[in-house]
Amino acid sequence: MKAGGGLAPWRRDMLAGFCTALMLSTVLIFVPTLLARAGMDFAGAYAACTISAIVGSALMGYLRLPLAAAPSAALALWLVMIPVISHGLDWRTLLAAGTAASAAFLVLLFALTRPRAQRLRFTVPPCIAKGLAGGVGLMLIFAALGEGRLLIHAPAGLLQVGDLHDPVAGFSLVGAILVLALLAARVRLAVFFAMASVAGLSFLEGFWIVPDAPFFEPAGLDRTALQFFYAPPMDGVLWSEAIGTALVLLLFLALDGCGALAVLAQGAPQGEKCRALAALGTVSVFAGALGSLPLTAAPESAVGQSLGGSRRMGYWAAVFLVPLLFLAPTVREMASFPALFVPALVGAGLLLLRRASGAFSGDFAEQAAAGLLFLLVPLTKSLALAIGTAWFMLVFLKCMAGRAAEVSLPARILAAIFLLYWYLALWSTF
Repeated sequence: MKAGGGLAPWRRDMLAGFCTALMLSTVLIFVPTLLARAGMDFAGAYAACTISAIVGSALMGYLRLPLAAAPSAALALWLVMIPVISHGLDWRTLLAAGTAASAAFLVLLFALTRPRAQRLRFTVPPCIAKGLAGGVGLMLIFAALGEGRLLIHAPAGLLQVGDLHDPVAGFSLVGAILVLALLAARVRLAVFFAMASVAGLSFLEGFWIVPDAPFFEPAGLDRTALQFFYAPPMDGVLWSEAIGTALVLLLFLALDGCGALAVLAQGAPQGEKCRALAALGTVSVFAGALGSLPLTAAPESAVGQSLGGSRRMGYWAAVFLVPLLFLAPTVREMASFPALFVPALVGAGLLLLRRASGAFSGDFAEQAAAGLLFLLVPLTKSLALAIGTAWFMLVFLKCMAGRAAEVSLPARILAAIFLLYWYLALWSTF
């Protein structure tokens, strides 16, 4: 029985939007925290990221897509740790690079949707679409196991089972088993009931509390909005770093945006996906002006979809994101006990893994591409890098197998672009 079945559509979408917004709360705490490390004002960054997510999610609802929008936590981590902290790029220059990349993405998207560009259109191979769904599903499940401390770093290997005497690990295991049991029993709203059970039990045990001052008045936008106009002067090395960062961001927006829509909006017509990309690009320009990083279709949308969320889910996610502007202390307190989110991540991951059925049914090149997506998405947490690598290998192995005639010209061009992105991402790391 489908999750959320038996409820009126608007109630199902409301519940799905609520759980999606709850999941996004961790992203909207994590990303501003990283930006604060880069030198930004936390309050301003938090307000900018949250307002941008509200606008982006509302636009997804307007386009009738079951999606929410938010800054990418993985992208924020890379941008702050590498270009800013390691290479010395100023945070205002980072905002300028993000805004410029978003504007360039809109221009590129407009050019590719013109009638003269019709011949460049093609369909995404099933091995890429299904492999991407499986990779994102595994990413969410591994995120649940990691955040819930059920898997931890091993001194002699990569990972090991966590200490179940740890309350976070114990409650995470309870939540994971509970959501699996409820899904197996085909209980309606299994993910929601599992989350609510873990939240209630952990609250009663005192592992998270409602803070004495639960509200946080939105402030600080005057210290982040339009600050890219005040970026400090740069020498030749920093100019090169800024341009390289903007190119990586442009390719990330294109690859990650297309990849996320391929996974999270599989049944949507191509025209709706193009409009969604245009909406995300437009909101990303607005976000950069406010003081946020570019937005993407949030993988956490799969949580709402696992609850039966449909075309109006984005509206409800935006509605429930509004209180986060004022409830930052409470959200931060809840996020401090990550076991609360384990059932939602496990349920959403299983939903996407079910969508990946048949990913390995093609020839060797297609199987290798799907396998790379299953491997790289959970390991790198970068859809853009994983898609680029898998697509390039698909084209390369097709040609090596003597089947170059099966590879269209647009596919070859994309392979070259993905190779460029791969090179820039690795080059920018050093």
